[in-house]
Amino acid sequence: MAKAVSPFPAPANRQPDERLGSWKEIAAYLKCGVTTVQRWEKQEGMPVHRHVHRKLGTVYAYKAELDTWWEERRGRLEAEQRAEPAEIPAPATAGAPSAEASRGDGARRRTPPAWRRPLTVAGLGLALAASLAVIWLFRADLGKRLPGIFIGRAEPARASSAPQPARAQAEALYLQGRYYWHKRTAPDLNRAVDYFTQSIVHDPSYAPAYVGLADCYNLLREYGTMPDSEAFPRALAAAKKAVELDDSSSDAHASLAFASFYGAWDTATADREFNRAIELNPSNVRAHHWHATFLMTVGRSQEAIAQINRAQELDPGSKAILADKGLILFYAGRADEAVALLRRMERDDPSFMSPHRYLAFIDLANGDYPGYLIESRQMALLTKDEQELALVQAQEQGWARNGVNGMLGSILQQKKERFEKGSQPAYPLAQACAMLGHKQEALGYLQIAYRQHEVNLLTIRIDPTLNGLHNEPAYRELVAQVFPNR
Repeated sequence: MAKAVSPFPAPANRQPDERLGSWKEIAAYLKCGVTTVQRWEKQEGMPVHRHVHRKLGTVYAYKAELDTWWEERRGRLEAEQRAEPAEIPAPATAGAPSAEASRGDGARRRTPPAWRRPLTVAGLGLALAASLAVIWLFRADLGKRLPGIFIGRAEPARASSAPQPARAQAEALYLQGRYYWHKRTAPDLNRAVDYFTQSIVHDPSYAPAYVGLADCYNLLREYGTMPDSEAFPRALAAAKKAVELDDSSSDAHASLAFASFYGAWDTATADREFNRAIELNPSNVRAHHWHATFLMTVGRSQEAIAQINRAQELDPGSKAILADKGLILFYAGRADEAVALLRRMERDDPSFMSPHRYLAFIDLANGDYPGYLIESRQMALLTKDEQELALVQAQEQGWARNGVNGMLGSILQQKKERFEKGSQPAYPLAQACAMLGHKQEALGYLQIAYRQHEVNLLTIRIDPTLNGLHNEPAYRELVAQVFPNR
C-alpha cells in the first residue's frame, strides 16, 4: 500500500526552551499581564494551545508561533501599547528589540535564530507549520481526538468532551490566507500556507482550508522554489482530503483537477474534475480559469478561449486571468492579439511577472530575438535571480557575437552546465537543441524530462520550439506516453 502523503511540512525539532507552559510564562515572554494575553487569544487570535485530555486551563504556546503572530499584528498592537504602556509593552523577542532592550539588556540583543528570520519555502517546517507542531508532537494521543488532520487517515469522528475548534475562527484564518494567495508571490504564498494551516488546526473538518493549502502548493512550485516533486504530492493530498470532507465543494474539485493534471499527468481525471467543479458552481472563477489553461495544454484551443472568456467575465480585474488569456490566444493562432494584450499589461504594471514571461516565450518562438532578450532581462531583474541574470548576459554576448546561433549556443551551454549540477531541468535543453536543429540530442533530453516527470513536458504537443521534431517517430511515441488516451 502506498504511504499516505501529508500536505503539511514535518515540524522541525524543537528545543525545550521554545515551549511556554502556562499563562504566566506566556505573559512574561510577551512582557505584559496575564489578562492581556488571555484577551489577545480571544480577540487577536494569539496562538495558544490546550491539552485536550486535561482541564481547559492547562495551556501552552511556542515562542516561534508567538513571534510569527506578533509580526502580523505589530502595527496595531504597538499602537495599543502606546495607548496602554503600563499593561501592554511590546515583546522584545518578537521582531526588532524594544526600547528597554536597546538600553542595555544584553541577553536580548542577539542575532535572531533561524526560526525568527523571514520565511522561505525551505524553512516551512519551522514557521509555516508552527501551528501544527503540537499535533505532530502529541500525534499518538490527539490522533484519536482530532481525526482527519493527517491526509490518508480515514478514521471516523468520535465523540469527545474536549472543546471543538471554532468554525468562525477557522473561516477568518482561511479568508486571510486567500488574501495572500491572490498576491501570487513566494513570500505571500508562504503566509497563505501558514493561515490555511492554522485554520485546519482550529477546525480539522473545514474543507476550504484544505483547498487553500492545495492551491498554495500548486503555485509555490511556479512562483517560488519548491520542487514539483514536493509541491504536487502535497497539493494532491490536500485536494483529495477537501473532496473527502465536502464532495459538493466546487473549489475542492477544481483544486483536485489541477493537481491531478500537472502533478499526476492524469488527463482524464483532470477533465472530469474540472467539469464537476463547473457543474457544482458555474460561477467558480478558478475552475473556469484553470480549465482554460488545461484545455490549452492538451490542444483544445477553442474550448480554452471560451473558458478563459468566462473566467474574465466573472473576474474582470484579475491580472492572472488576463495574462493567461494572452498565452491562450497565442496557442490558438492569434499571435497579434496575444502580443497586443500582453504589451498593454506590461505597460500598465511593469512589475507583474506573467506578461514578461509569456512575451519572452512568444518572442523566442516568433524569432524576435532582441525582444526575447529584453523580456528575459526584465524577468531576471524582477526576480532578483543572479543565475538568470548571468544566463541573460551570456545570451546577449552570444547574440552580439554570432546572432541567433550564438545566442542559442550560449543558452545551451549555460543550461547544460546547470543541468550537470542538478539545478536545471532537462526540458529547456530539449527546446534549445530543437531550435538549433540538434534533433537527436533534443529527443534525448525530452526522454530525461519524461523520466523526471517534469511538468513542462505537458506542453510537448503545443510547444512551437519543438516543431522541428514532429515528424520524428521518437517524438510521436513520447507524446503518446504523456497523453496515452488522446
